[in-house]
Formats: sequence, C-alpha cells, structure tokens
Amino acid sequence: MLAAVLCGATAAGKSALALKLAEANGFEIVSADSRQIYRGLEVGTGAPTPAEKAQVPHHLTGFVDPAYAFSPREFPSHVHRLLEARPDGRFLVVGGTGLYLKELLFPSPFDRGPTPEPIKLEVQERIRAQGLAGMHAELIRQDPEGAEGIHPNDAYRIAKRWENLLLTGRSYARFTGPPVLDPRFEGAPILWLDPDRADLYRRIDARVEAMARGGWLEEARRLMEDPAWRTLPAFTSLGYAEMTDVAEGRMTLDRAIADIRKKTRNYAKRQATFFRHQLPGIERWEREALEEALRRCEWSWDAFRTLGKIPGNSEGSGF
Repeated sequence: MLAAVLCGATAAGKSALALKLAEANGFEIVSADSRQIYRGLEVGTGAPTPAEKAQVPHHLTGFVDPAYAFSPREFPSHVHRLLEARPDGRFLVVGGTGLYLKELLFPSPFDRGPTPEPIKLEVQERIRAQGLAGMHAELIRQDPEGAEGIHPNDAYRIAKRWENLLLTGRSYARFTGPPVLDPRFEGAPILWLDPDRADLYRRIDARVEAMARGGWLEEARRLMEDPAWRTLPAFTSLGYAEMTDVAEGRMTLDRAIADIRKKTRNYAKRQATFFRHQLPGIERWEREALEEALRRCEWSWDAFRTLGKIPGNSEGSGF
C-alpha cells in the first residue's frame, strides 16, 4: 500500500526526512525523480547512496538507460507493478518531479496515445531553429489555453504542447479535465516540504557546492564517453551541460557552480508553483515543523496520522 507522498523542491530536505521515517516504520522508498531514474547520474542528481539503499530499500532509481526518453506517463505503471507485486509492503513515494506525481495520483482521463518519433524530432528541430523563447511565444499565439502557466524556459512542457498541436491540431487544454484522485491512493496524504525561501536557497547553494566538489565532474566525463552524449535525454539533467563545459575547458568550475546554483533556484521556484496549483489536497509543511511533529510521535507514522490537525502545519488541514 502507499503510505504517503513526500514531495518538495530540490534540496528541501526530503531524502533525509524520508530515510528517518521509512526506517522507523518499515517503509520502502519509491523515487519520483525524473533524473534519478537514469543510470550513471548519481552524483549530479543527489541519488541515494549505497549506504542509504542498505539502510532502506529504494525503488525506481538508476533503472533507465541515459539514451532513453522516459515519459511521465510511463511512471505510474512502474509504481502500480511494484505495489501489486508487494501487497503487504508499505511504500513512501518521495520526489520533486511534479509531473510524475500528478500522473500517478491524478491521472488524466484523456489519452491520445504516444507521440510518434517523427513529430518529436520535428519539434526539437523547431526549438533548435527558433529558440525556446520563440517557440513559447508562438505557442501562446496558437494555443493560449494550453500555454497558460508555462514558463518560457520550461523546455519539457513547451515541447509537449507543440507535439500535441502537431499530432492532433487541438489545444492541449482539450485533453485535460478536473483532477480526480486514483482510488488506489485514497487516504494517502501528500506532504509538501516547503522551507523558508532563504533557507532553501542556502541549502541549494551548499548542495550544488558539495556535488561539484564530490565527483560530479568525473561523472560528467563518464557520460561523455558515449559518442552521442550531446543527444542523450539524460544529458538535459540540470547542471550536466555546465559540467561538460568544465570538462572541455570552456568554463571554470567556480563559474559552473554559480550558474548551476542560479538555475537550481529558478527550478525550485517552478517546483513550488506546480505543487501549490497542480496537486489537490496537498499539505504544506515547513521542514522543521514536520520533523518536530514526527519527533513528538517518536517517528511513528500511525501515531502521527491519528493526531489529525497538527500545530505547525501551515495549511492547518491535518489528515
């Protein structure tokens, strides 16, 4: 069964809290991270270490080839198979990829099927020719409903909206509907770790520094051993372009760290916006308040769930 979902922006402290909670309650962790799914991208994605995997079983990390373009629509089936194979298990879904969580918890009733590869290639060619900003502006003109709320730098969603237009000729909004929770996950709370912005930025800065000094450059060099490394879907992961620039002498490590910090902070803002608006029933928690509430329950999940409306939950909705 799915015990809970723990989500939040990168560097919000999800992994450390999830490890404590899982170990105390016999949970297994299911990753909902679109970058940790790839093999060979452990350092730059903050993937669980061998020691952490020995401490608590982890699932859906490092299982996808870097050359494979994994779609968010594929994620739920992997989770479903895991839960069906282990009906007596208790699982904690942890991650910051909002689209994965939305597809899992609130699947769309509309499915136009997979996008043919030629259309995907055509969209990527248009992005290269016109630039992301140009494609975003054109999307606003042609599909204002589908473009609503999409950031001009959100390459994934811009590409997907264009794929839909070319495939169907219809607005993306026509294929969406009011979110309905998958009944298999009824009763599983969605806890959103949302630290103070200044604290989150400090944590992001420290995390990027630690990863950059802790083997990220060497990991990027290993990725570059693939002759097609520039076209690998995994290469689009945050920070790897900068690390390969360092490896090829086009950028200093200090400049790369500064650029990655800035991009990560911007990404964290978009994550927060998604959680706030796209996941109905989400419970926002400051990290310290959630940890304190769990400590008062001696990290017992069952005791925590029985408390109902818990002081410290800024939404005040309890369970």
